[in-house]
Amino acid sequence: MRALRLAVVAVLVFSVAALGSSAYAFFTAPASGSGQAIIIATIDVNVTTQGLTGTAQKLYPGATKTLSASITNPNPFPVVLDSVTVGTVVSGSENACPGTNVTVTAPASLTTTPILGSDPTSVPITVTLSGSAPSECQGVLFTIPLSVKVKVVA
Repeated sequence: MRALRLAVVAVLVFSVAALGSSAYAFFTAPASGSGQAIIIATIDVNVTTQGLTGTAQKLYPGATKTLSASITNPNPFPVVLDSVTVGTVVSGSENACPGTNVTVTAPASLTTTPILGSDPTSVPITVTLSGSAPSECQGVLFTIPLSVKVKVVA
């Protein structure tokens, strides 16, 4: 009986050692090449803007103002900003005052502080109305699309 136990233990030890050697060889073998990654799901974040309200903040020809894009993360995991991109400005009166009269700039350098929950991170967005904008631009509402990309914090 004792010899049978020793034989079983010896077989188990040999099997584990053989598998371990195979796994070690498999995971340490040299290799090269390239690869790709795809995004499986979109991560939602909330973006709101503040700053261009009230008579003191109105744009006029040649003026540059700053609005604040406030970003919150409703997900149960932290994210960091990867990029903020400005889309094509749309004028509420495209014929009288085209959206091309407005220049919008997002910062090139973004905070690396993780965003989690309802504690917002603010991103300054500069908005300039061209000095040659026609008087028909008075009172026109401009829509400024922002695209925000984030990365999940590892």
